[in-house]
Amino acid sequence: MKGIRMSFFLTCLLAIALSVPVSASHAAQETSATVKGGWLVAVFPLENLAASEDTKGLGEEIAATLTDGFGRSGKVRVVERARLEKIMEELKLGTSGLTDEQSVIRAGRLLGANALVLGSVLKFGDSLKINVRVVKTETGEILSTGKVAGKFSRLPDLEEKLMTVLLPRLHSQIP
Repeated sequence: MKGIRMSFFLTCLLAIALSVPVSASHAAQETSATVKGGWLVAVFPLENLAASEDTKGLGEEIAATLTDGFGRSGKVRVVERARLEKIMEELKLGTSGLTDEQSVIRAGRLLGANALVLGSVLKFGDSLKINVRVVKTETGEILSTGKVAGKFSRLPDLEEKLMTVLLPRLHSQIP
């Protein structure tokens, strides 16, 4: 009977231990340990400079496309979106891109990221302008920048063009 109680107690204890959320600092240590041998990049939602009903979520959508593009490049590893959102939530950073750069760099460090992708998007009429920069987490140094402009209806083409500008510049900066 004591053996059954002890087994039950240990099972409950294990279940409780596994359900405790991981802290941001522990998550950063875990991330750093898994990225050896390659750069880890965190893509933050772009700031929407002229937010309106028809551009709601545009900064997040472009960030998702950039995340996919960086991931497909094979040269860098990308922070999982859910993990990025968890750190942003813990640090009380909004997903709208409306955060100061130092807070974002701090979040990148907690994630164990070597570089951050930050930027803005501006829609005026049918025109769209996207500005992006890749910032080294350690120093705040800008490693690469990219800017594209065109018609809003051509968003996928603009995103692809942005990746063709950013990736070669970033790859040349990676040690």
